Amino acid sequence: MRVTWAILCDYYIRDVQTGNSSLVGVFSRAGFPSFPRTLVSFYLALRFESEVSDTSGVKDCRVSLVDQDGRELAKGSLTVDLPNVSPENEISVITAFRFDMVQFYEAGKHRFDIFIDGVTAGSTSLEIIRTD
Repeated sequence: MRVTWAILCDYYIRDVQTGNSSLVGVFSRAGFPSFPRTLVSFYLALRFESEVSDTSGVKDCRVSLVDQDGRELAKGSLTVDLPNVSPENEISVITAFRFDMVQFYEAGKHRFDIFIDGVTAGSTSLEIIRTD
């Protein structure tokens, strides 16, 4: 599986009947006047696509948020079910991780590393800035 997009947002909503996803308050940076500061709640929405080498079944997905020094600030895990995967039948899955009470110690570029079954599948960044 590969990550085709990873988007940070304030809210992630999935309609149970249609399966459609809504992302509200999309952002790629956050600002604070001083540090340390806490980002109370946010989501990392992900779209995965199957690859030719993928097999059907449950995949373990893990996300790690690290600061510019490589210190892990938050992490999450969930499972993604890939039914009926074959070279003729590509599957895409949209899901989201919710993060609560994440503390940032300094301004700088932070990174979300995304792993599927222990293998790096993608990453995205979050820039934390100092505001006046």
